[in-house]
Amino acid sequence: APACEEQFTTLTPGEKKTIPCAKANVTSSFTNKASVEAVDNVLGSKVTATDSVTVQVINPDISIKKGPEIQPIAKGGTAFFDIEVKNTGDVALKNIVVKDSRAPKCAKSLSSLAPGAKTTYSCSLAGITSDMQNKASVTATDNYGNSVTDIDSAWVEIENPDIRIAKGPITQTIRKGETAKFAVTVTNPSNVVDLTEVKVSDPQASDCDKNIDVLIKGESDFFF
Repeated sequence: APACEEQFTTLTPGEKKTIPCAKANVTSSFTNKASVEAVDNVLGSKVTATDSVTVQVINPDISIKKGPEIQPIAKGGTAFFDIEVKNTGDVALKNIVVKDSRAPKCAKSLSSLAPGAKTTYSCSLAGITSDMQNKASVTATDNYGNSVTDIDSAWVEIENPDIRIAKGPITQTIRKGETAKFAVTVTNPSNVVDLTEVKVSDPQASDCDKNIDVLIKGESDFFF
């Protein structure tokens, strides 16, 4: 630490001098050694001394992950989340606080986490009626007063009910008086919503009429 080097002409008996100094841009731990030498003005003898201090470089850090990244739900439904908080640094963390303003049940406080340790938990938010981005943040401090923070978000998408019908073949050629035959596929494309009381009607081909009690999400019903 060259900034700690200094020279002065005299040091009287019992006197001491303090030299404030610093070393910038320290990136790794090290032992800093300083030495001093002087000559007494009576005998002309040389005296020396050394002392050392240890500088420990720490890397406090924390991470939060909120998932799933995207989840579809029905309007008015409940979203379920998984949260992981991990000490990604090399020193212990304390006073760990997870905040989530839009999903209060996801807020949590932890007393401490050792380096590399993590905690996971689940939470939910009910009655969601529109798409939303849900953010969770975490803050903590180490034993030296350093503060660390992280944030993560998860998307909730409202999926409205939908239904699709396909009738085939697109074209067919028959003789006069013959029977036209059709195939009908009814599909529920939703990932989250079941459909009930599904009614297929065809005024020109009543044989294609059909009632389906329940059409499960992602399911198709094929008939002819």
